[in-house]
Amino acid sequence: MIKSASSCSKTRGTGSLLHKLLLPLFFSMLLTIMVMPIASQAQEMSGTYIIGPEGDYTTLTDALSDIREHKVDGEIILEVEPGIYEESLEIGWIQTSSFQTANQGFTIRSTTGNAEDVILRAGGFSTEFVVSIHANNSNFTFENFTIQSTDFNTQGVVLDGRGHLFRGMIFIGSGISDARHSSTLHIENCTFQGASIAFLGANRTPGLGDVHIIGNTFRNGSIAMNRLRGDYTISDNVIYANRTGIHIQNAPVNGKIFNNYVLVENELHGREGLFLHTVDSVLVYHNTLKTLRGNPLKVSGEANIHLNNNILFATTDFVVDLEYPESVTSDHNGFYTSGDDVARVGEFREWDVYETLTDFISATGHDANSIFRDPRFDFDAEDDLERMMPGTTAFETAGMDLTEAVPEDMMGNPRPDTPSLGALEYTGTETSTSEPAITALPDQFSLSGTYPNPFNPSTTISYELYEPTDIILTVFDAYGRRIATLVDERQAAGNHTSVFNATGLASGLYIYRLSSASHSLTGKMVLVK
Repeated sequence: MIKSASSCSKTRGTGSLLHKLLLPLFFSMLLTIMVMPIASQAQEMSGTYIIGPEGDYTTLTDALSDIREHKVDGEIILEVEPGIYEESLEIGWIQTSSFQTANQGFTIRSTTGNAEDVILRAGGFSTEFVVSIHANNSNFTFENFTIQSTDFNTQGVVLDGRGHLFRGMIFIGSGISDARHSSTLHIENCTFQGASIAFLGANRTPGLGDVHIIGNTFRNGSIAMNRLRGDYTISDNVIYANRTGIHIQNAPVNGKIFNNYVLVENELHGREGLFLHTVDSVLVYHNTLKTLRGNPLKVSGEANIHLNNNILFATTDFVVDLEYPESVTSDHNGFYTSGDDVARVGEFREWDVYETLTDFISATGHDANSIFRDPRFDFDAEDDLERMMPGTTAFETAGMDLTEAVPEDMMGNPRPDTPSLGALEYTGTETSTSEPAITALPDQFSLSGTYPNPFNPSTTISYELYEPTDIILTVFDAYGRRIATLVDERQAAGNHTSVFNATGLASGLYIYRLSSASHSLTGKMVLVK
């Protein structure tokens, strides 16, 4: 009996132990079964969400964190209410429930459609970016809001991924950079204030490609792209730069550079309007490239460039600087520089310098139908259009028919069969110049010579001023000694003459010089008694 009782006691003890072990496991399994349907229902997200104090999320960071956690099963739209959002927005890898990259569309935009109403900004020494996009993301649209960097060390958008669109945005302090492994990028109708597009490209495929930069305005900004592995288009942009306006490097792909207006306002050397290095199959049509100091066009390395219907204006330097003349096919362009030489061709320190366009044409075979003429731009005009438009009709029908490639100018005016040069077309609309006030005036600062020559004892020196300016007209003898100052005053635009009387002077060669703040021209005359 005792033995039997002891055996029963053992059995109850074993059952109690199993009960203690299995009961927690049972409740754990039951909880898992109850929770799984709820989690499954809450996993995937799609639709439109409002960001703002009274919205679905108060910040973009909160919204993106929630979306990443739950994943997506359709298009996501985040509409941001007016305000300033102090955020550094890291857009990590957003996936579908099957762990694939979200490709059904993801849009961030302001609720009002006005970019100035929504400001996303960040800055500080430890803040690397305002927005960063993971390389595996695709089809993001950023529309109608402002991205502002408040510190020199903070980048605006650090870009990766494919299929992204930036439209109607404002970038302040820093623009869009990196794009090391990106493709199919569209940047349209954005404004860059102290900000640029700087794409470094990638050292390996797929690299940066299928890039379209269209209709943007840069104020103290520029476009730079390197190591391109796909075609690109840069068109209808207005660029005011203090560095090289457009710089394309290491791009063995097809490129289109159409209808851009570039003004490089920095007075340091080495600031080009357009710099192309080691590129292939680039069409450069209907651009207006102006530099206060530096070359409107510089080409180095092996290249294949077609240059037509452009205005190339340099205040002091060469109009074009080519390392290899065979790298460019060029014609029907408008050249002008008030410097001493028009073009430079050759490798470093082994250049050939050409003083006139005629010399350049004779040496290279380029630009047989191009013209050398001062466009007479109004640099002081407040309106962008007035600064872009030449003040002379000399450029009106100097181009060639490129309507198949460039059907419209940057203002949307149709290009005729006999097009004008530069980014804007003369069509008789509001983009046209005022003909009656202009056609009677000279097109450039020039000396017409003297008559008679040789002379005794007097001769008349003729010269032309294309704008009102302070001038000095001086006569020197063959030894460089100043003999007379004939004019030292401000004169109106137009044709002028001055009489030099050499009574009392010895026979021989005399030199006359016409000078202004930006020009200096000389001529020779002979006194015979």
